[in-house]
Amino acid sequence: YRSRPELKEFTLKSELPRMDYEVLILDEQTNETLKLTDTDEIRSYFATLEGGSMDEEVELLIRASNQSLLADPLSMLTGEGEGKLVHSGSFHSTVIATECSFKLDLRHEGQRRV
Repeated sequence: YRSRPELKEFTLKSELPRMDYEVLILDEQTNETLKLTDTDEIRSYFATLEGGSMDEEVELLIRASNQSLLADPLSMLTGEGEGKLVHSGSFHSTVIATECSFKLDLRHEGQRRV
């Protein structure tokens, strides 16, 4: 995901309104866990980080928090070319997500996860 910066915008603009997201963060004043679930409050939170406080760990988690998590493994398995595990001109697969949920735990640096 380091080489795919466009996925951040895809997550925040396209996926956030379509999928179910829950973002866990720490309130800096109280050190209490806050749960963000509303599209606008999640976007606002990430917008506040754009000024320089968004580290690489958070950046990568945003890029990975979308349907590419479903499609990328499939293309690795079935695509054409060197190093693919299963590939054949007659083998075609697709993934269609009718419902997806993402939970981003951003509370503790070094322990953040999707």
